[in-house]
Order: sequence, then C-alpha cells, then structure tokens
Amino acid sequence: MDPIVREKNRRAPEWVRETRAPVPLPPPKSCDCQFHIFGDPAEYPLRFDVTFQPPQASFADMRKMLRVLGFERGVIVHSQRYDIDHSLLIDELRALVPPGRKNYRAIGIIRDEVSDNEMEELHSVGVRGARFHLGKRWGQVHDPAAVRRSMARLREIGWHARLHISGSDIADWGDFLASVMDLPMVIDHMGHLDLTLGLEQPAMRWILERQPRFRHGDRLG
Repeated sequence: MDPIVREKNRRAPEWVRETRAPVPLPPPKSCDCQFHIFGDPAEYPLRFDVTFQPPQASFADMRKMLRVLGFERGVIVHSQRYDIDHSLLIDELRALVPPGRKNYRAIGIIRDEVSDNEMEELHSVGVRGARFHLGKRWGQVHDPAAVRRSMARLREIGWHARLHISGSDIADWGDFLASVMDLPMVIDHMGHLDLTLGLEQPAMRWILERQPRFRHGDRLG
C-alpha cells in the first residue's frame, strides 16, 4: 500500500446530498460504526496532512443523512488529520442535546501528550476508544513503548483500541500486539489486506492464528 500522498490541493469528493432511504430500512438501533467529521478550517485547522481539503459537509449533515438511511446511532472516528487536537470532536458532541448524545460515541487519538484530564473530558462526551495509525502507510513513526503506555491508559479508563494498520505492517507489529493483554482491539478496514494474496500471506496468517482471542474482544472492522 502506498503511504499518504501529500501533493497540494487534494480535495475530498463532493458530498452527495440526495440521500435516499433504503428498502427495506435497517433494523432498529442500527449503527454506522465509523465516519469522520471535519469543521471550518479557520476554526479547526488540520494538524497533519494539512494540504488535504475536506468535504464541505458538517456533522449536522451527517446526522441528517443517517436519519434518512435509518441509522439511529453512530461512531465518530476522529480523523488522523486533526492528530491529538480533539477540539472539533468535543465541541460537536457537547452541542448535542442529551437524547441525541446517547446515540453517538467516538474514537480519539491518544499519545503521551494527551493528559489524563483530557482523557476524562473525552470520556465525558462519549469517547470510548482510541485509534492507532501503525505502520509505514500512514506517514508517522510510533515508538512501541509509547504505544504500550497509551494502551495501558486505555485499559485503565475502560476503552478499546482500534488498529489502523495494513498489509505487511500487521506482521511487523504482530509480536507487540500479541503481547498486549486484557484490551479489546478492532482491526480497521479488515487490515487493508490484499485478498488476491490469499490466506497464506503473513498478515492474514497472523489474524487467523489469533481467532481464539476474538472472544475476548478482538474484532475485524
């Protein structure tokens, strides 16, 4: 997989606003388990991959679309492009009336620089996990010891870890991840695996060999 490309003036696809309800509608309490939100760049500037131009669509637009589609609940996954600045996430969740807030949860980004007080604030507005962008594809370098410290803090507060990791990086981080116990994990996007490489590719073998742990909380998403 190629790393994030950083040429200038990259723009997200235009938001399609003509949402149509599916037939049949999804079951009651259905949940969109992952979407990103972006805000006014003047108020919420990007902190990483800053030449990216996000779509012109608000969290309110997203909630309207979900209502039309029949999704009552949703999980906001804090974008890597905001890094550990959770201002937009906190502001949007705080702005919801209590009946609306109970239908939304969120995933943040936690590193040593995020204080315990900040984690408590995130927890108070509905954050219940943290995403780790591991491997070469995402353009960031992570010290395994620092990742372990952050995962220990997740365990203490009762969150889970979401692993944004792909291809050979799964095998590269495999021993480390296998050593982290008593912490539910989700592997995002099915690990971005190249399925044409079959079941014997190292990343797939790593996942399949850990199937018994799935009952303790590990999931593919």
